[in-house]
Amino acid sequence: MWDTTAWQLTNRLVGHEGDVWGLRFSPDSRRLAFASHDRSVVVWDLETGRPEQRLTGHGDFVEAVAWSPDGGRLVTGSGDHTVRVWDVSTGETRHVIGGQGSPVWSVAWSPDGRTVVFASGDGSIRVWDIRRLREVAELRGHMQVAWSVALSPDGRRVVSGSGDGTARVWTVQPRGAEHRLLAGHEGPVTALALDRTARIVTGGADGTARLWQRDGNTAVTTWPEPVVALACSPAADVLAVALRDGSVHLAGADGNVRLDGEAESLAWSPDGSRLAAGCKDNSIRVWEIRTRSAASVLRGHADWVGALAWSPSGRYLASGSDDRTVRVWDIEHPGDSTVHSGHQNYVDGLSWAPDERRLATCSADWTVRVWDLTGADRPRVLTGHENRVRAVAWAPDGGRLASCSDDRTVRVWGVDDEQGEVIGVHRDGVTSLAWLPDGRQVVTGSADGTARVWADHVDLDELTAVARTRVFRGLTDDERRAHLLPVDADS
Repeated sequence: MWDTTAWQLTNRLVGHEGDVWGLRFSPDSRRLAFASHDRSVVVWDLETGRPEQRLTGHGDFVEAVAWSPDGGRLVTGSGDHTVRVWDVSTGETRHVIGGQGSPVWSVAWSPDGRTVVFASGDGSIRVWDIRRLREVAELRGHMQVAWSVALSPDGRRVVSGSGDGTARVWTVQPRGAEHRLLAGHEGPVTALALDRTARIVTGGADGTARLWQRDGNTAVTTWPEPVVALACSPAADVLAVALRDGSVHLAGADGNVRLDGEAESLAWSPDGSRLAAGCKDNSIRVWEIRTRSAASVLRGHADWVGALAWSPSGRYLASGSDDRTVRVWDIEHPGDSTVHSGHQNYVDGLSWAPDERRLATCSADWTVRVWDLTGADRPRVLTGHENRVRAVAWAPDGGRLASCSDDRTVRVWGVDDEQGEVIGVHRDGVTSLAWLPDGRQVVTGSADGTARVWADHVDLDELTAVARTRVFRGLTDDERRAHLLPVDADS
């Protein structure tokens, strides 16, 4: 240790049995972490000159070490191909991120403490969400070992250095084919809606609802439970929110109001006078908003009601249930409903065509079905998704459908499409979607914690041109598919 005012040696800290390649001061400068080839990390108390903790557990050399912003944790990278997160006060390992396939040479912690970044022997830079223990991004482009990595003070960019003789600057949230990226939730986006001015509202497992302004700012409302469903009133600035505990809340000009019931889904009538909630007791509750009273309770489903949609005229209400059926209720005669059967698993989403003659549904059976309500016996079945289909929506012109799935893709279907066109790919399952009023863009919410706005079709020439500015090596077939590029392309 050196006193930098006079450059006098003040202390020598000896304790490792191998080379010391990693040194990091704690944020308060009172402690120093040593990473060594003896497979351990020693934390020194600089006031006493004594070791405070010895962190053991790695199976090979340790050269990479970094402190969390609060000074309570350390992250280390090792030749054993793992990254470990440690509790400094106890010396215990909190998390192990394994399976890297090569040594980890450098680590860095984001300023907000949510993510760690590390550089690997295969040349990749990986970004991990420490709270959710999942990979946020894999940044590839270096042709040799990535030796070092650091984060910008705002946490939005990563700089890396490599044995290929280059340093590269990356964005932590790399952009894909989407027109707009809305990032801010600290967990999966579980619900999505548009308000009457077409602003996007998202709800998340982090217990927040976020209103995304066109200028990029976000208004955040915090709830005591994760958000399950959202619905924006078409007639007033009122947001209906269903939480994981089943409660329904109205947030608006009159303050917050709680309605009785245990809801899984919500839908406003087109005139904004009524709110329907699909409930865990297999019923549908319809409230008169002006009086906050229950106008009716619709019964007939044999399991939870997870999807609701009012017809454009407001006369009919469609419901989808875990009992695998779809029901269409005539609100003028609420005791009667028409049952549509055919899905082989939970019905997760519903959407009425603008002409009110067709109803689109989607299911955990991986299909989208289009029902002709004028009398046709069999629905049209759309296949192409490779996992549970979470949401479906008609375009404003009634000529196309959009759907999203746990397979991470967003698809648009034309009148005669058999498999639809993939217009977007998230990093995790896609939970919700809506068309923007222009009919040329689709907004989606995902378990990857983001909402994204996509064009309704893919311009491959434009996408390829963008990709060429970002990619510094050939892509694998899987990577080409993930970025919507032709697998058989030569360049």
